[in-house]
Amino acid sequence: FQPAEMAKLVSIMIAASYIALQVKRARELDLFTVQMGIIAAIAGLTELEPDLGTATIIFGIPLAMLIVAGLRRERVLQLLLMGVVGAAVMIFREPYRLERLKITYDPWSDAQNYGYQTVQSLSAIGSGELTGMGLGVGVSKYDYLPEAHTDFAFAIFCQENGFLGAIFVFLLFAAFAVYAARIANKARDEYGQVLAMGIMLLIVGQAIANLLMVGGMTPVVGIPLPFISYGGTSLIITMAAIGILVNVGKQGEKGG
Repeated sequence: FQPAEMAKLVSIMIAASYIALQVKRARELDLFTVQMGIIAAIAGLTELEPDLGTATIIFGIPLAMLIVAGLRRERVLQLLLMGVVGAAVMIFREPYRLERLKITYDPWSDAQNYGYQTVQSLSAIGSGELTGMGLGVGVSKYDYLPEAHTDFAFAIFCQENGFLGAIFVFLLFAAFAVYAARIANKARDEYGQVLAMGIMLLIVGQAIANLLMVGGMTPVVGIPLPFISYGGTSLIITMAAIGILVNVGKQGEKGG
């Protein structure tokens, strides 16, 4: 059981309750609130594990919800400044994070150490070509690619299903984003709208972060690919989030 996975959904629900209340009262949104303080504390404890990837999701998705909901431009600029400073502190606090950042766009320069996972991931993706080696036939999962069943599951998926399989996964997440956005638009109250938006950002945001990491475009962080990466707690929480989203949609249909 991983409490940090549950914290992702809890942080969204906390942020949604604050945003919905402010919107209902026609008040401005703010960064410095009790609710955001609680979310920041949860993210901080997660980062101390250390798990920067999950901490970023826990704190980043509620911030994205605030921005989408209409956070003032001045606050957004403050947020960007704090984000740059915070990222610098987090990176330099752990030496390995700086090393991972350095080799992000040239993993072959340290292919046997910090760049190993990225190199093996790209090799697995490339070897899949157009149609893949065949389901279950991929070889990189056998002691070549670390975390092949969790954070880098998509690389093995590409090796076995090829470019066409990868496009299919992209389309599935895009379809989910459209579905969630429609539910948010038809929700019967402010809380339902914001919560549906938050769940969409959580699942699609994690998918984008994981796909960028597997593709070697961002440093390696511990963010799973929803529905595909192995992980009991992650799957349960993701399915719970989908259940909440569907319920919001049903309530919207009744209200309409």
